[in-house]
Amino acid sequence: MTWFYILSIAGALLLLLLLYREWTRTSTRLRTARCLASVVLMASLLGLCYPIKEAATTATNAGMIVLTEGYSKDSLTAFRKTHADDSLFSVDDTGEGIPVSDWPFFLKNHPAADLHVFGDGLSREQIAALGTRPIQFHPSPQQACITDIYWKQALLQGEQLRVQVRFHNRITTVRLLLRAYGLTKDSATINADADTSFELKTIPLQTGTALYELVTIAGRDTIARESIPITCAKSGTIQLLILSSAPDFDNSYLKNTLAAFGYAVEMVTSLSSGKRERQSLNAAENTKQAPASFNEFDVVLADPAALKNMSTADLANLRSSISENGTGLIIKADTATGQRSFFGAEASFRSIRDTKGGMLFNQADSNRYPLPAGNRIALVPAPGQRTLLADASDNCLALEQQAGRGRIVFTTLLNSFSIALAGNRDAYLQLWSTLLEAAGQRNTHGSWRISPLLARAYEPQFLQWETGGADSMVPVGTVMLAFSKDTRLPGIQHAVYWPEAPGWHATEMSAWYVFPQQAWQQLRSYQQRSATLAYANKFSVITAEDSRIKQKTSSYSQLLFLILFLGAAAFLWMEQKQG
Repeated sequence: MTWFYILSIAGALLLLLLLYREWTRTSTRLRTARCLASVVLMASLLGLCYPIKEAATTATNAGMIVLTEGYSKDSLTAFRKTHADDSLFSVDDTGEGIPVSDWPFFLKNHPAADLHVFGDGLSREQIAALGTRPIQFHPSPQQACITDIYWKQALLQGEQLRVQVRFHNRITTVRLLLRAYGLTKDSATINADADTSFELKTIPLQTGTALYELVTIAGRDTIARESIPITCAKSGTIQLLILSSAPDFDNSYLKNTLAAFGYAVEMVTSLSSGKRERQSLNAAENTKQAPASFNEFDVVLADPAALKNMSTADLANLRSSISENGTGLIIKADTATGQRSFFGAEASFRSIRDTKGGMLFNQADSNRYPLPAGNRIALVPAPGQRTLLADASDNCLALEQQAGRGRIVFTTLLNSFSIALAGNRDAYLQLWSTLLEAAGQRNTHGSWRISPLLARAYEPQFLQWETGGADSMVPVGTVMLAFSKDTRLPGIQHAVYWPEAPGWHATEMSAWYVFPQQAWQQLRSYQQRSATLAYANKFSVITAEDSRIKQKTSSYSQLLFLILFLGAAAFLWMEQKQG
C-alpha cells in the first residue's frame, strides 16, 4: 500500500499541473468542463491502480479446524471436501483430531491460521483467550432444550416451589414434567417451532433436602432428565402470635394448620366474660395474659379490635418490637371497627363488585383461586405500600408497608379457611406463606447466596453470607472455609469453594447441591453455542466465498474506473483538437 500512497501524491501534483494548463489556455471555451474532466481523469487513473488483490489475501492463510463437543460429522465431512488441507484439532474429548490441552498456548503457536470451530462452541474462558481473533463458527443444530432456568433452592415448609423455564423447541410437541418421588406435580406443553417461557409450581410437603426431577418428553421418548435440588426448612423456629378480639374459626384453622407444619403458634382470644383464652402449640406454655415482650415472636397476627383493646403499655411494647426489633405485624382489616390506623400505616377500603376472575398470587400466575366466602372488600394502596395479593380485576386483597425495621401487612381475607375447605389447600398454604414471608421472618444465621445455580464438581462456587461480625471460619464437610468481609459492604462476607464431588454440601447454616459434570448438558451447550456465535458474528473470518464476492465487486469498480478514464481522456483530446 505504500507505493499507492506515493502514486496518489504524484497524481495530485499532476492534477494541479493539468488544471493550471487548462485554466491558462487562450481559449475559454468549455473551461469549467475541461477542469472537471481533468479531475475525473486523475481520479479514475488512481482507482485503476488501487490494489484489488489485497481483499483476497485474508482467505489464503492455512486453516485449522477445531472440534468441540456435539459437532456434526456430516457438516465436518462436507466442509473438508473444500478444505482438505486444514489441520484438525479437538478441545474436547471428541475422539477425533489432535487434542488441545492448553488453549492459550495453542493460539500463541498458530497466530495466523484461520480457525473454524465446529460443535457446541467454546467455553467462556476459551472465548476470552481469543481476544479479538476472528473465527468461523459452524454450530450444530439444537432441536429441543431448556435455554434458561431458575428456582429458589432454599424454601420454608409450606412455601411454593416455582421453577421458571425458558424453552427452545424445533421438533414436535414436547412436554415438561416436574416430578417428585415418582409423582407428577406440574407439567407444561411446548408446541413445535416455539420459544416460550413458563413456570412449573408445587408446594413441597417434606422437610430437609430433596431432589425433584424435570423430565422432557417428546412423543414416547425421554430426551432429558435433570435434577431440581431443594432444601425445605422446618418452620419450628417461626414464632407466631395470634391476637383475636373474639373466637374466630379462621384463626383457629390457621393455628392448627401452621402447627402441623412445625410453626410455634400462640393464640390469645378475648372472651365475652372479659377473660382471655391462651393456647400454645409447638411452644412453651405461657400463663401470662399478655406476652412480656413481643420480641420473642417473629410475626404477630391481629384484628383491629384486638389492637384497639390492648393496654397502652402493651401497644407501646408492640410498636417498639416492630420498629426496633423487626417483628412483623399482619392486620386482618375490615371497615366495621373504624380503627384503621396503626403505627402510621393507613388502610383504605372499597367494595368489590367483580369477583369472577378469582385470586392471583402474582401477575405472572396463570392459576385463578376462588376468593374466600363473603369477601367483598378490597384495599386501596397508598404511596409507600406494595400490593401482595390481588384478584384478576386488580382488586388489592393484601398489601405491605415498611414500619421502622419491621413491616406491617394488611389483608381483607377474613375467611381464608374456605379456600382450603373448598379443596384448594395448596392455594391456602401459598396464601399464608406469602403473608408471613412479607411480614418478616427472622434468620439468626443471616442470608445466604450461592452461585452459580448449576455449579458442578471441580468448579468454583461463590458463597455470600450477609451477616455482621468478624471474618468467619465455617466448616464445609472436612474443609474449613474462610470467609472475608466485603471491602465496600462490611455486613457481607465472601468465600470461594471448590467441591471435589457431586451431591449435597452443607454448613450449619445452609445446604446446597453440586451437580455431576454431565448434568444440564443441553442447557450448557445452548449457552456455550450462543456465546460463541455472538463472538463469531463480531469477529468473523473472511472466507473464500466472501473474498470471491469482494473480488467480483472490485472487478465491477475497475470497469467503471476504466470507462470514466477513457471518457475523460477522449473529451480532453477532442476539445484540444478543436481549440
